[in-house]
Amino acid sequence: MPQRSSGAVMCLLAALLMVFATPAAGNVTIEGVTKGQVVTGEIEVSATSSASRLVDLILILTGPEGTELISRSTTPRVHLVADPANPMKGMAWDSTQAASGKYTLVAYSTSRQRTGRKVESTFVNFTVDNPAPQPVATPAVDEPVVEEPVVETPVVEERQAPVAQLPTGDEAAGNGQADEPEVTETETPELVEAVKPVVPQVLPSPTVPQDEVVEDATVAFAADTPAERVIGDTASVKIEVANAGANADVLFLVWDLGKQEVVPGISATMDVANPVVPASLLDRLPVGNMELQAHYREGGKIVMSAKQAMLNTEPVKVDIPSGPSAMPTVRFSDNLPTTYTRGSGQGLSFEVASAMPAKGDVLAIAWSIDEGRLVPGFAQVYTQGPWTITSDLLDLLPDGVVEVQLRPRYDGKIIGKVVHSITVKNTVVAEIPKQDDPTDNGGETGAETPGDETQADTGEEITAEVPVIDATPEPEAPSVPSDAGPVEVAFSADTPSRYTQGSGDSIALDLQGSLPAGGDVLMLMWHKDRSEMVTDFAHELSGSSLQVSNSKLDAAPAGNVELQALLRVPGEALVIRKRSIYLVDPNAPEEEQVPEDTGNDYGDLNLTSAGFTQFTKSADTRVIYVAANGNDNNDGLSPATPMRTGREAYKKLRHGKPDWLLFKAGDTFRGNLGTISKSGRSANEPMLIGAYGDGPRPVMLSPNGTWAEKFFQTNGDYVSFVGLHIIAENRDYTRSGFNASAMTQQIWNAQAITFLGDSKGLLIEDCIMEYFKFAIVVQSNKDNGYARDAKIRRNAILNSYGHWNKAVAGHSSGIFGAYLDGLLIEENVLDHNGWTTRVSGAGKTKFNHNIYVQDNCTGNSLVRGNIITNGSAHGMQLRSGGDVIDNLFVGNPLAFFVGRYESDVLSNVVLKSQDLGPGEDVRGHGIEILPCLNARVQGNIVSQKQGSADFAYAIGFNYEPKYVDFLNGRPFKASLTDNKIYKWPRSQGRDSAIKFGTQPQMTANARNALDKASGGASDPPWIDPERDVESYMKSIGKSASLDALVQAAAFRPRGQWAKEFSANAVNTYIRRGFDVQPFD
Repeated sequence: MPQRSSGAVMCLLAALLMVFATPAAGNVTIEGVTKGQVVTGEIEVSATSSASRLVDLILILTGPEGTELISRSTTPRVHLVADPANPMKGMAWDSTQAASGKYTLVAYSTSRQRTGRKVESTFVNFTVDNPAPQPVATPAVDEPVVEEPVVETPVVEERQAPVAQLPTGDEAAGNGQADEPEVTETETPELVEAVKPVVPQVLPSPTVPQDEVVEDATVAFAADTPAERVIGDTASVKIEVANAGANADVLFLVWDLGKQEVVPGISATMDVANPVVPASLLDRLPVGNMELQAHYREGGKIVMSAKQAMLNTEPVKVDIPSGPSAMPTVRFSDNLPTTYTRGSGQGLSFEVASAMPAKGDVLAIAWSIDEGRLVPGFAQVYTQGPWTITSDLLDLLPDGVVEVQLRPRYDGKIIGKVVHSITVKNTVVAEIPKQDDPTDNGGETGAETPGDETQADTGEEITAEVPVIDATPEPEAPSVPSDAGPVEVAFSADTPSRYTQGSGDSIALDLQGSLPAGGDVLMLMWHKDRSEMVTDFAHELSGSSLQVSNSKLDAAPAGNVELQALLRVPGEALVIRKRSIYLVDPNAPEEEQVPEDTGNDYGDLNLTSAGFTQFTKSADTRVIYVAANGNDNNDGLSPATPMRTGREAYKKLRHGKPDWLLFKAGDTFRGNLGTISKSGRSANEPMLIGAYGDGPRPVMLSPNGTWAEKFFQTNGDYVSFVGLHIIAENRDYTRSGFNASAMTQQIWNAQAITFLGDSKGLLIEDCIMEYFKFAIVVQSNKDNGYARDAKIRRNAILNSYGHWNKAVAGHSSGIFGAYLDGLLIEENVLDHNGWTTRVSGAGKTKFNHNIYVQDNCTGNSLVRGNIITNGSAHGMQLRSGGDVIDNLFVGNPLAFFVGRYESDVLSNVVLKSQDLGPGEDVRGHGIEILPCLNARVQGNIVSQKQGSADFAYAIGFNYEPKYVDFLNGRPFKASLTDNKIYKWPRSQGRDSAIKFGTQPQMTANARNALDKASGGASDPPWIDPERDVESYMKSIGKSASLDALVQAAAFRPRGQWAKEFSANAVNTYIRRGFDVQPFD
């Protein structure tokens, strides 16, 4: 934790005291002891509250030996008593049985208000002076002394806070403080993690009041304090204290965020020289969300505090039987080959030390180091001998270095890992140069973002070609030498898109950190025109200056290629970075030059004249037809003999084939498609799930769970979903008979289309998805490698919502992406995602958005031509950066932000950003640029702010530590040109709607125009800057409202593009209003 200046600390403490230390004149008072009193005998101490609708009243006494006593009452009066188990035994506290020293008594009153829970507090510092201190006559510290609180069911009008993840705040926007950092990167949606039930948080954790500030002292939890801890972990938690004063110590407490109380029996007083919380003490914490608190004290007075949120979890218990049925040891056989030639007939044998128990097996999987992904189709489960991975499986391995892994499992739980690395080649293909023997997965370093485990559809019949295995084994940390420090590699920001062979132009990589001994970067080249690796290109880079070999670039075949940089340290493959360039042969005749791929890595789109993807049957395509009047006993091979359910029809599709599953247009189907476990043949011959016949999109009523889901480590490449209308039936609050109280957890967590793992070639086009928690999820992780080339085009994603309480549903967005390389989001309509007022607990929250793309993606993203409106918080968080071009953002509290990698933000229109809510939730932000390698912000219009936040900016360049750390000293470059800002006022001394919260290295800052209301010197002579969506709709003879635009764009006929209702049409109309008036 960074140290704050003494002035900043004093401001922080003052703010905390304003919140938590209401003076005695308020609703809560302490009686029986006064500030500064010296106590020598028995005293009768109590607290009273005059608050209406009281929830509880708590007294906490802390002294030289930690938390001495805690008393709680649900009545307006509470006594400090020596025996909480029998509070009426005596009302007096005997100070002669307490240690001498300084004491603090804090009273907290919690009451229910229309706007939520209200916490008031007051405190008294006093001294106990005993001639001969005696042990405290109170219950032992490990005895609970707090009765269980009654958890109130929140009423509809209450505005409850989500379960705390401190420090709070996920948004990349203002917090109401003048020019304070307005992004706090702490919250990441968890889409594939099992839901952990927690009691809803109904009040903030208390901070013990503070009397004064030691000018230079600081207290903080160590940077390696875990956000999640498993009971039994032997690691301790360190507290860092600097510049401690005389007679100082640290009081350690834990606040249970679920029960909203101090955890009894966990307090400890520590010496400032080495304050460490031992694992034995942490093991006594209950399971759930905790807040660790370290209170720095001088002379017994608390003067400074630090907090750290931590989730305490139970270890996964695997019931491995003992004796003869114990899980045996698994190992590869000795003297195995380190190379494998396809077609050789060789196998890889392994040994199992004893008989396999009934619930035991061995899972064999393969990880391609060069491709950075699991090898599809390889997974095999062994329950009995012969213990051999046969040549037919090994022949599936790609060229290059492959890590074959054995994962012993018991009852489906992975409990070990054994690795053997081999180099795979054909007899005619040169071997890839030396590769260290990796033992991990090739994923990107850094904190992993697992998500909420999606509920599998109960009753689903698995028809996978390979076994469906445990999707989320615990990730294993890379065994990087302890002195190596963080290491990451990226192509330099000035890497050219074209390289002329023989020119000697430099292509370099930027290295974050230092390579450890034996570390290097392996350079590979994939030729996109030839669909093959350029084997002669492979070479290794080392040292501090990483320059791609010019001679290798000059010798490679000209055309469109992809450079791949594989960062390696001994035994590991940590990071893969890619960059597409065009190799130009200056000596080749023009007619022989391969056309340059200008698709910016977003894949080739074979489109019809109307702009939709063109699908053509292959010679061996099998088409299966499904109709509402069909029969699952039919063969489904013609419209005359259709099947009835998609689940049964999907079983007739073949893995690796360009088969089609088509639902009859205009029909309605109830039930989920289920697990996606089969792939198409290629990007040009995908598996298609779509519609046939004339009429509207077939309607898919998804009753619960996820309508279509690909799991980790199953097949699912080159799959297209086209022309479907998918509705979360039991979440549709417009449906007659809708009952939110009857929603099960499967219904609350429903998703439309979810692809988990290293899939590639996913297309979702011309679909409508309504009322889900997440409409589309494309997510992989470090173990599986990046998901690649996902395209989301011309869909309508509407009315997604979650619940503020994670135990119910948690966060929600229209589109969520993580560990992605190659993402196209184009010409979609995203409206009203992340919230609804129609369901209690599902209102707006700063954690929900229309689009959310995590910062563990590669930055190879294009968001173009979308209508993005009325999001809960952000219209879009593009945390990994990318290109944002010609989109229309309307009515989002925060339009969008980019960061981390290179980003082009061009020709977007942002209108009427609104508030997230009242009070501290006022908003009204436009475009935000976080630290990134390079940002080009050009030709955008930001107009007519409606949010009431006077600190809200139209365009802001903001500081965020996580993004600065990623740059690691590399410059944050940006250009800002030709942007127009209208009626976007800021106040509190801010003179411009363009904010520089952090100052990038500006390569250009020119021709930006602001009216006087936005901080400009004068009003530009624009023709009609008042133009908006309403005036556009009126100009084309339609109902003049944003809702009318959304409805027309979202519900256009299947396969027909309505250009007049597109983002480009509206944006063009608004841009013309900002044309400069001609001079006479």
